Amino acid sequence: MTAPGDTLGPYVIEAEIASGGMGVVYRARNRVTGQLRALKVVRPELGRDPDFVDRFVREATIASQLQHPNLVETHEPGIDGGTIYLPMELLEGETLASRLRRVVRVTPSEAAAILVPIAEAVQLLNDRGLVHRDLKPGNVFLARTDAGETPKVIDLGTTRDVEDDEHTHTGMVIGSPFYMAIEQAEGRRDIDARADQYALGVIAYQMLTGARPYESDDSRSALAKLLRGDPYAPPSTIAYVGPALERVIERALQHDRERRFPTTLAFARAFAEAARSGVSEPPTSVHRRAAPARRRALVGAAIVAALAAFGGIAALVVTDRAEPPVITVTPLPPPPRAAAAPATAPNVEPAPPAEPVVAPAASTTLQADPAPRPARRRARARRDRAPSDADCGAATGIPCLD
Repeated sequence: MTAPGDTLGPYVIEAEIASGGMGVVYRARNRVTGQLRALKVVRPELGRDPDFVDRFVREATIASQLQHPNLVETHEPGIDGGTIYLPMELLEGETLASRLRRVVRVTPSEAAAILVPIAEAVQLLNDRGLVHRDLKPGNVFLARTDAGETPKVIDLGTTRDVEDDEHTHTGMVIGSPFYMAIEQAEGRRDIDARADQYALGVIAYQMLTGARPYESDDSRSALAKLLRGDPYAPPSTIAYVGPALERVIERALQHDRERRFPTTLAFARAFAEAARSGVSEPPTSVHRRAAPARRRALVGAAIVAALAAFGGIAALVVTDRAEPPVITVTPLPPPPRAAAAPATAPNVEPAPPAEPVVAPAASTTLQADPAPRPARRRARARRDRAPSDADCGAATGIPCLD
C-alpha cells in the first residue's frame, strides 16, 4: 500500500488521514502547484475488479462535475501503475458525528445553521436527478474557514442517478440503517430525493435530542423497527422541542413519502422557520463538552456503539471512524410554567453514584443524596449551570433568578 514519500501522478504522499474498507485517505501535495489535497487511494484488490473500477470512475465523474460551497470539492480520478486515486479538497474541522460525540445535542438555531446549508447542497444533487442515499452525521463535515464554520457534504460515494437502472437492482440496500428511509430498507428501485429528506429528518431529530428515532444496539434491530413501522418517541418527549418544530420533523420522517415535504430544501427551510418562531431553547446550555467527571453519570448511562462506515467517494480528512455514540435520554418533564420549586428529574439508569449532575431541565439536578431543600437546590443549580442567553426570560417562559 502507499506510504508517506511515495508519489501518485503529480502528488507526493505526506501523511495518512483516515482509512476504511475501500481505501486510505492521505494528505498529499501537488508537486507542480504546491497545493495540499486529500488523496483517496483505492485498495489494490478493489482496483483489480473491473466492475468496481467502472463504478468508482462513474461516481468520481459525477462528484467532480458538482460545484457548491456546501459540497466537498473533488477532482478527476487518476491511475498510476494500477493504483487508483481521487484528489479532493483538504478540509480542517470535524464531522457532525464528532461534534455530537462532544456536545450530545444542539439548540434549534444551531441545528438550523447546519441543516439548511446541507439541504441546499443536497437539493443541487436532487435537481440534477441524483440521490445521495447515505446522509448521516459522519458524512457532514463542519469545515473551519476564514468566514467561520461551513457545513459540507463529504461523501458522494453512494450517489445515484434516479434514471440509472444498470447499477441498481431491486433488493439492493444501500445506506446507513439508522438514517435509512423505509423505501431504501425495502430495497426498492424507485428511490428518489425524498429518501434524502428522510435522512436529513433523522439528522435533525438527533441534533435536537441526542438520539435517533429507531435507536437500537445494532443495525438489524433498527431496520426491523423501521420495517415494522414501530412508533418512535416524539422529539418533545426527549428534549425541549416546540410543537411547530416537532411537526416539521415528523413530516420529514413520514413512512409514506407522499406525505413528506415536496423537496429537501423545503423541509430545511420549514425547520429554520420553526426554530425562529419562538421555539424555546433548552433552559441550560447544551453546547458543552461531555468529558468532565460531572457528565460521567449521565453519559455512562447508555452509550450505543453505532455503525462505522467508510464507502464510496468519501472526503474524510480527520480520523473520524465511527458514528457518534448515542445517548439514550430518559424523557424529560415539560418546562416549568412559573418560578415554582423545580421537579426532580427522572432517574437515568444505570447511573453510578456521583456528585450532582446538572440535567437539561431548568434548575433540575440528579442528586446522589436525598431531596435537598429548594433553596439549596436553586443555589446548586446556579453554581453548576453554564450561562446561556436561552436560560431564562420571555423566550423560554422561565423567570430569571437573581
